Amino acid sequence: MRLGWTTGKYSITYRAVKTVRINGKNKTQIVKTFGSEKQICEMYGVKDAKAWAKEQVRIMNEVEKKKIPQHLILSSVPLMTLLVMNSIGLMADIFSFRIFIMN
Repeated sequence: MRLGWTTGKYSITYRAVKTVRINGKNKTQIVKTFGSEKQICEMYGVKDAKAWAKEQVRIMNEVEKKKIPQHLILSSVPLMTLLVMNSIGLMADIFSFRIFIMN
């Protein structure tokens, strides 16, 4: 993700955007709109709206990197090992997951 903005006649609006590939073409997708410079300064009590928005995008990128994949592909992990991992809390952070056992 990266910071994007649009400039109007009287204000600048900040957004978190990312590039996605759809049907073989790159498209810019808006992930979150933070608001105008004035709105950000008033709502969050900051003086530099652009720096604040950059920091928000950096935090969003960190969260996105730490996400656990929804599909776990396991080739040689026995089912008993998975049950033990679950019982001692090693899989507590995975809320919905599917297990594909490949031969």
